[in-house]
Amino acid sequence: MRRLFRDWKIQTKMTTVAVILVLFPILAISVLAIDRLTDALRKAAEDDLENIVGNIVSMCRIQHGLLQQKVTSDLVAARTVLRNHGTHVVEDPSVLIPFEATDQETGETHSIRVPLWRINDRPITQTTWFVDEVQALLGGTCTIFQKIEGNSFLRTSTNVLKKDGTRAVGTYIPKTSPVAKAILSGETYLGRAYVVNSWHVTAYEPLRDRTGQIIGALYVGIQEQSTDALTQAIAGIKVGKTGYAFVADWEGNIILHPTKAGKNLNNLDDPVESRIIAQIVEKGRRLPDGEVGTMRYPWINVELAGDVF
Repeated sequence: MRRLFRDWKIQTKMTTVAVILVLFPILAISVLAIDRLTDALRKAAEDDLENIVGNIVSMCRIQHGLLQQKVTSDLVAARTVLRNHGTHVVEDPSVLIPFEATDQETGETHSIRVPLWRINDRPITQTTWFVDEVQALLGGTCTIFQKIEGNSFLRTSTNVLKKDGTRAVGTYIPKTSPVAKAILSGETYLGRAYVVNSWHVTAYEPLRDRTGQIIGALYVGIQEQSTDALTQAIAGIKVGKTGYAFVADWEGNIILHPTKAGKNLNNLDDPVESRIIAQIVEKGRRLPDGEVGTMRYPWINVELAGDVF
C-alpha cells in the first residue's frame, strides 16, 4: 500500500490528501448529526409517551372522581330507601340462618349462623328484594352486611356476583380490611375497594341497632371495568405499530390490558413479562405524584403480532 502511494504522482497525492481532509470533517459532522438526530428522535418519542401517559392518568382521575361522586350520592339514596322501609334493622336471635362463610381475600371457609334481620317485620337476611330495589333505582351493586364474630362483615344480601355468575352471599370482608376498620370505627368508607373478585369504586357506612351499636354495614359500588367509555378510550390508544397502553395498580392487578385485564402480575404465564410489569409498578410507586417515568426493556409482542420494542 505504501509502495503504491509512493508511485502516485504528486498531483494525485495532493488531491487524495485534500479529499481526505475535506471528507473527514464531513464524515465527523455527519456522525455527530446522526447521533444528535437519534437523541432528538428518542427524546421526541419519550415526550410523546409522557404525554400519552399523562393524558391517561388525567382520564382515570376524572373518571374516578365522577364515579366516586355518583357512588357517594347513591349511598345517600340507598340509605333513604332503607329508612323508608323501617327506621332500624331489627335482629331476631330466635331465628338463626346458616352460612358457609368465605373470606373474600383468602378463600378460607367455615360454617356460621347469624340472626335473622328484619326491616319493619320484613326479612332481609338471605333475601334480595332490598338490594335489587336499590340496583333498579341507581344501577351498580348493593349489599347488606351483618357483623360476625371476629369483627368481620358477612354478605347476607347482595347482588354482587361471583365469577360463576351467582350472588356472593356468604362471602365476608375480614377485619384486617381497610373497609372493615373504617366501619368498626363508625366511619363511612369512600374509595377503591376489592369486592369479592374485582376492584370497585365504593361507599360503605355502618348500620346500627336501636342502641347505637354497629351491627353491620350498607354498601353501594360500581365495578371499575364497567366504565366502557374509559376502557374503550384507553384500549384505542396505539403507540407505534404494535405498542399499546395498559393500566395496573400498586398491587400488580392489571386493570386494563389488551389480553390480560383482570389478572395479577404474579400469575401471568410468562415469568419475564411478570418481572417487567413488576419493575414498572415498582418504579411508578417511587415516583412523586404527577411525575412520569420512563423505562426501557426488550419485548417481543407475540400476542399482538408485534416485534421487539
